[in-house]
Amino acid sequence: MAHRELIRQMSKEVEHCRMRRMSDYEEEEIARGIPSHTVEGTYYEVGLETGKIFKDSIQEFHDNLDRLHQCYIPYYESSVGREMCDKFLETAKRRYPQYVRELEGIAEGAEVPFYKIFLVNIRHELERMVKKKDMEGDGCTTIIINNPTDAAIGHNEDGERIYGYHAYMIEMEIRDDVKREHVTAFAYPGCLPGNAMGFNGHGLVFTINYISQKEVAMSKVPWQFTCRAMLAATSLEELIEIWKEAALGVSVNFGDVKTQRTYNIEVAASDSGPSVVNVLEIVKSKEHFTTTDVQTTVFSTLESSNDPRGYYCHCNKYERIAGVPVFGTKPTKTSVIRMARFRHMVPPCDTRGLCWALGDRHVCEGTAIFLQSAAWCTLATGIFNLKERTCRIYSANPMTTAPMVLLPIEVDGDDDCKDDAFE
Repeated sequence: MAHRELIRQMSKEVEHCRMRRMSDYEEEEIARGIPSHTVEGTYYEVGLETGKIFKDSIQEFHDNLDRLHQCYIPYYESSVGREMCDKFLETAKRRYPQYVRELEGIAEGAEVPFYKIFLVNIRHELERMVKKKDMEGDGCTTIIINNPTDAAIGHNEDGERIYGYHAYMIEMEIRDDVKREHVTAFAYPGCLPGNAMGFNGHGLVFTINYISQKEVAMSKVPWQFTCRAMLAATSLEELIEIWKEAALGVSVNFGDVKTQRTYNIEVAASDSGPSVVNVLEIVKSKEHFTTTDVQTTVFSTLESSNDPRGYYCHCNKYERIAGVPVFGTKPTKTSVIRMARFRHMVPPCDTRGLCWALGDRHVCEGTAIFLQSAAWCTLATGIFNLKERTCRIYSANPMTTAPMVLLPIEVDGDDDCKDDAFE
């Protein structure tokens, strides 16, 4: 389908459903808008402009983030904490000075002290230092499908409501002496983009499943900076090298619109050498089917295989790297519950099935794939269709609402995927 026709069709979906109430919710909600902006310039300039545009949200977020004032800042003001934070800043400046400049621009544009912005950007490392396991939440869910009908990555971005209230979509076109970047991502206020979901001008799509690895690799790059570097990756090989330098572990879901190949990557950070990186390709299935054609028995057969074909689900625990101590039990426990629920579903085989699977609200032991608890909830859902080269971002249940953000995934310099529907 041509991009002009596709975007026109997607726009009709939004006009029809944009503010429709979700009658199946226990507490009715209305799909909220997601602010979206494009910024251009050097790393510092795009940070500065982002800070200015979202100044009110960034200030309100930092003013109301209790853990910043009750935990991060008191720890930073201690001699041990200051030494640790300074060490991470030095590492970031040495390895990714361009992203430090970007963060400095955000701080100046938002008129928030840089040290506060930086503390929130190393929050995962700090939480281990202050040993606040109760800060750990349920986590995110990603489902990958790859078959003759569809190749897509679907992601539920879960987190504290305060993050969702102030989140936004940002497209950055960076022209700098260091390099050029064209990235688009779902981002949190005052944070470097990359730790949720997004794509770049090389046609690469990324979603993140945070993994609660216990030990921090103090000599490595802070996790948020590694996520930001990932957004600029040009290949799977470069992505692996980036994550070898990470201070904490992660699960990365990765797709390429040019080849329609899909992967899940698990990383366990190490201070004694390169991080352990395990790459699993979700191989395209040979079957041509729709969601209603597939039986649940097929999934149990494929799930036990080391060569998953057609679909794959990952949450917030290691599935293939064994023996890594974790920080807190909640992400692991809820991941087991969500994975068990997924195994009982009819496996999704197209984007419609992805919306149904990621919109599942069946609650078990206080958690669900699409979560709506008081403090921790699904903030947004992203559907990245590698065949159509499109990105849909939903701000409410994707089972019952239309997307709030509709974007083509364009490959820079590829005339075949350029779209003039917005002209």
